[in-house]
Amino acid sequence: MWPYLLLCVFLVSFSSFSACRLSNGDKSERIVLNVEFSPEKNTSQSSVLLNFTKDFKCRLSSDRMNFYDNIMHETYAVNGIRFKVKSDVGTSFPVSNLNYELISGASNDVAVINKVVPMVFDYVLEGRNVPTTQGNDTLTVKDAFVITTAKCESIGCWLFGDAGSYIVDLNISIKHRKTTCEFLSPHYFIKMEDVTTQELLAGNGKRSKSEDIKLRCDGIHGIASNPVTVKISDGDWDANGQILLNTISTGSKNVGF
Repeated sequence: MWPYLLLCVFLVSFSSFSACRLSNGDKSERIVLNVEFSPEKNTSQSSVLLNFTKDFKCRLSSDRMNFYDNIMHETYAVNGIRFKVKSDVGTSFPVSNLNYELISGASNDVAVINKVVPMVFDYVLEGRNVPTTQGNDTLTVKDAFVITTAKCESIGCWLFGDAGSYIVDLNISIKHRKTTCEFLSPHYFIKMEDVTTQELLAGNGKRSKSEDIKLRCDGIHGIASNPVTVKISDGDWDANGQILLNTISTGSKNVGF
């Protein structure tokens, strides 16, 4: 009976080795990174560079450092505008071929996990899913990314400690476009009535006409779903009569076509 019990204790203790831990004995290292998105056509791409500083030790050849994205399935909001963010680390993770030594653990330079993390931003234009976290100009997401070996779930981990973790808190800021509109037609013409020579000589050649310029707007608030009509009247032209100047005090400003 005792040999079997000792064997079980050995196996449990051995299995607890399969978790890399920080070399200085800390359970985790936490950093805060900033990312900014400037969406075009409702999407944007950006990236952050991991900059952890504490090395780690591993004991088994099977140990590897995995990347866990905790935000990819969540919906967030800044100033009431909903969006999603997800990482795309590709083949950068998991990190394998680590240094290992069974008894005391072999040291690994933290630089092996300090990689670039690309991210994709998308507006949430439909649905009513409630944002997980909301903010004003900048949104802080705790535990956005976690890098660690496979979670240590054996009883031996209660004695030797769980795997060490590298944690990223993410500050997200967004530069929204002022509008997301486009012209319904690539060209608009204002054709004036002909002026006769007699009218020109008599100084009576003034004509006026209006033309509707229509825009299609993809509003990120779910508004402006119908065409927007802009009317130009009594326009002021440049000295050559070629360019229509926007000198109307009540005219549209900061329209982002």
